[in-house]
Amino acid sequence: APSRAAGAKYPMLEKAMDRLSVNRDYALIKVLYFFHYATISFFVPYLSIYLREAGLSDFQIGMLYAIRPMLSMISMPFWGYIADKHQKHKHILMALMAIAPLLRVCLLPLSGQGLWPVTLCLLLSDFFGNPIEPILDSTCLDALSPDTKLYGKQRLWGAIG
Repeated sequence: APSRAAGAKYPMLEKAMDRLSVNRDYALIKVLYFFHYATISFFVPYLSIYLREAGLSDFQIGMLYAIRPMLSMISMPFWGYIADKHQKHKHILMALMAIAPLLRVCLLPLSGQGLWPVTLCLLLSDFFGNPIEPILDSTCLDALSPDTKLYGKQRLWGAIG
């Protein structure tokens, strides 16, 4: 059972956690889902607008949007294999969750630099960012085992994010 020592120190936090029915044992997973999906919600809706402002043509933007899912077919099995082979799912997840947003932020100064710098940075960010969801799901299910019926309550925090 989780320690209630923190509650004595932070009674308002304790009340809020009780009201939200947050299981402290899985709080980190909830936080990871929340911030991952919050990050995506800042990036994805504005990507085509950014690419247009970066000077790419409609055709080039369309090609990038066509290439990105194909890259997922490579990056997801690649990172999944690495995580499974080395049994370092959490370490790889944390690295991917740090690298992908940094690469996405690196897109900002590339505006106006042409197709290739923007494409390279975007595809690199996708190579590191696309596998986050499946590895996060796998890590969540491992942490919940054998009580995997709680998966929906963890994943819900991504929708909130």
